[in-house]
Amino acid sequence: MSGVGLKIMNPHDGTHFVFNKDTAPATLTWVANVDNHTPGANERAETWTCPVKIPSGYKSAVAAQRMAGVVFYYDGDNFRINGGEEFCDYIQNGETVTIKNIVLKNPFSSVGNIVKIIAYPHNQTGKAGLKIGGNVNFNVDIPHSGFSYVSHKATLKIEGRVDFSKIDPRLNLGNCLAFFHTDDPYAMISLYRRTNTDGYDLYYACTDRRNGNRTSATFRVIIFSDVGAEGRFGNERYGLRLRNSRGQITFSSGVGVLTRPTEVFINAYKQNERIVVPGIARPMYIPSMVGEHFWVSDRKGYIQELCVGNYDAGSICIGASMVDSKPGYLGSVGYGTDYTYITQKPVLILDASDYFHF
Repeated sequence: MSGVGLKIMNPHDGTHFVFNKDTAPATLTWVANVDNHTPGANERAETWTCPVKIPSGYKSAVAAQRMAGVVFYYDGDNFRINGGEEFCDYIQNGETVTIKNIVLKNPFSSVGNIVKIIAYPHNQTGKAGLKIGGNVNFNVDIPHSGFSYVSHKATLKIEGRVDFSKIDPRLNLGNCLAFFHTDDPYAMISLYRRTNTDGYDLYYACTDRRNGNRTSATFRVIIFSDVGAEGRFGNERYGLRLRNSRGQITFSSGVGVLTRPTEVFINAYKQNERIVVPGIARPMYIPSMVGEHFWVSDRKGYIQELCVGNYDAGSICIGASMVDSKPGYLGSVGYGTDYTYITQKPVLILDASDYFHF
């Protein structure tokens, strides 16, 4: 986050938060798995409408397990590349968010697609509140879903599969929003998906962004959830508190808050190319499949999932994740035999410097 603004120190750990004209508190409107059984799902149309309304005056940002990938058509003998497609093609219409092209079911069972919807107010104006650059920060009504505050933060050595129980046994992939950051130049957190006749298994794993192999590294993890939310402000006796015009607490310097994330478009970048995020010193990301790379070798197709991760401590990139062989899948006249598609939707980034003391 930009260092220009009003710096507020956390009295507990020495971290700081900067209020500026772009700062706004965010709410987690939806943090859960979506499949063909989820309210709002339309399996035939491959759409899902979030049953929770976006608060009036708020804008939404969406992150999903699978954002985009390569699609194919069948020519009677083989499957051939038919370009790329957004698997989380979302649109906000007033207080409603709808996602198109979301895969809800395969021939065997439901298919999970964990969706995170963040909503934040547009810049506020008025006479009350803390005004910086014309924005009355945090002087907004608290939405029904509540603002999202830090429930957990940890520095964790991750080897292979991410085990949330090491942070809190109540946490899982479907009940929290987790951002990751590492200083390791090659490690990233990928999202793995396994489907079978019994259902599906979704989990995070630490992989080498160069080749998708499992590896280990130390990560800083910030988690926003309702786990342990009772009495969140009850023990805060020091520091700065902000209230809105109704007297409701919207910020406490002793409790980290989810603010408007920085949206970064990455579709113009190549795999493992360094991406600097302006105003972000130490970018944290939500693990997500942001695209796929398909190629043909010896008349056999291969497809590799691409995920967002850290390039180094101060930047992000698109890295390689799991690869599958695809017999019977080939190139096409229009797309050749080596094709990559990256989502045209933005990825969501926070600054680890706002939550950890470096």
